[in-house]
Amino acid sequence: LKPGEQVQTTITVENCSSKVIPAADPGRSFTLAAFTGSSIKESPEAEYAPRIPLPPKNIEPGQSISITQTLTAPSQPGVYQLHHDLIEENVTWFARQGSPVPTCQLTVLSH
Repeated sequence: LKPGEQVQTTITVENCSSKVIPAADPGRSFTLAAFTGSSIKESPEAEYAPRIPLPPKNIEPGQSISITQTLTAPSQPGVYQLHHDLIEENVTWFARQGSPVPTCQLTVLSH
């Protein structure tokens, strides 16, 4: 990508746990974040897309959903390790509960 360029991606989220993700509960908010840095012990360095709310339906064990997200490339050229993690807002990042954090490489060209 070029600095600041936007691209739409589709992320598939699969519930590999034995517990339901209760996204249908109106009192809880689940989102997907795209970022650099780590979500395991600290806050990410930078987020490269608005957090996307999960659809308001429970995700049963073994089920998956697809989420479309618009990413904005960093302003500085370079190679970035971009991670995705689910969040229960104001509660926890899923990585902190032992969920794996998928990573992809994002290359930003100088021109």
